[in-house]
Amino acid sequence: MRKKVLFLGTQNIKEPVMNGGMQCSKRNFDLIAQVTGEDDLFSAIIWNSAEQYRHNRFFKRCGNNKESLISSIRMCRLYKCSEEKKILAYIKQVNPDILFTDTTLLGKILKKVDRTIKIVVFLHNIEVEYARHRVKKEGWRYLPAYIATAYNEKLSLKYASRVICLNHRDSKLAGKIYGRTATDRSIDLLPISFKDRFDRDKINRKDSSRELLFIGSNFGPNYDGIKWFIQNIMHKLQEYKLIIVGKDFEKVREELERDNVSVVGTVENLDDYYYKYFNIILPIKYGDGMKVKTAEAMMFGMNIFATDEALEGYEAEHVQGIFRCNSADDFIREIRLSSRINKEGLWNQDVRDVYMKNHCFDNQVEQMKKILCDW
Repeated sequence: MRKKVLFLGTQNIKEPVMNGGMQCSKRNFDLIAQVTGEDDLFSAIIWNSAEQYRHNRFFKRCGNNKESLISSIRMCRLYKCSEEKKILAYIKQVNPDILFTDTTLLGKILKKVDRTIKIVVFLHNIEVEYARHRVKKEGWRYLPAYIATAYNEKLSLKYASRVICLNHRDSKLAGKIYGRTATDRSIDLLPISFKDRFDRDKINRKDSSRELLFIGSNFGPNYDGIKWFIQNIMHKLQEYKLIIVGKDFEKVREELERDNVSVVGTVENLDDYYYKYFNIILPIKYGDGMKVKTAEAMMFGMNIFATDEALEGYEAEHVQGIFRCNSADDFIREIRLSSRINKEGLWNQDVRDVYMKNHCFDNQVEQMKKILCDW
C-alpha cells in the first residue's frame, strides 16, 4: 500500500560536509526513500538555505543568539516563531499519510497537526539531557533553551504514533522521563547505519601503526574528549602522532596542536583519512544517542580505542580490534599493545563484520518499511 510521507527535520541533508547528526538524518531520509520512492516523499527542512530541490521546502532557522532567545521564550526551538504557521500550512498542503519528524524539538508544531496524520518521531538522543548539561556548563543563559527543549520533547512523545530510538539506553531514559519505552509496541529501535562505502583497493595504511586518528565535528562532547586525551595521554605517547579531522576543528588549532598533535579540521572527504589510518580514538566522556563515527570506523575495518560512551549501543564485546578504554592508563596500554592486531596494516575483518551484521544500511530497509506500513 502506497504511503505519502513528509520528512520534517532541522538538518540539511544536502550539505556537502556533515556532522554525525546530519549523517543520521540523511540515513533516515534515504531509508524512507527506499520504501516510498521519490514521488511519495516530501521534505520540510528548518535550515537557512536558498537552495531548492524537488518536493522540498526550507523554513528559516534562528540566525543569532537574540533570535534563539526570543524563540525559546515563546517555546519555539531552532526556528523563527513566524515560520510556525508556514510549516503547518505546508504540512496541510502536502497532506501526508505519515509525518516523519527527525527531531524531538518540534513538539509545539506536532500538537497542532491534524490528528488523521500519523506521526513518527525519531530520537537522535534525549534532548532534555543534553540541554541540562548545557545549563550546568553555561549557566542561566541557556535556561530558556532548556525549558523550551523540555516542553517540545514532551509534546513530541505525547503526540507521536510511533517513536524510534537509536539504542536501549535512550529508550529506557525516554520511559523514565516521558513514560514511553521499547517494551511498548509503538517504540522501535533503529541503530546507526551507513551505506557500505568500503573499497579494499583504496586502503593505504602502510606505516600508520604509530599514528592515531580522531574524527568528529567541533562541538561539546568531541571537543572536551579530544582535549582531555591530549592533556592526559599524548605527552606519554611521544612515539605516536595524533591527527584531528572534523568540521570546525581548525578554529581551535592553536589551542590543541603539539609536537605530536596535528589539527587538519574541516575536509570535504573523510574517507581519505579512514583509508589512510588504521587506529582511531574515540575518547568521548558524555552524551547520548549513538556515536556515528564508531559505526563509520567499523565500516572501514579500523582498530577502535573507545570509551563506554562511544561504544554505547554497539555490540563490541570480545571483538578483536575494539578496545574499551575509560582511563588514560587504559588508552596508553591498549594503544601500545595494538601492534599485535593485523600487522599487515590492511583492515580488521572482525571489526568490519560487526558493521555488516548490525549497521549496514541495506539491512534496515525492511525495518523502516515495517515502521511506516505496519500500524
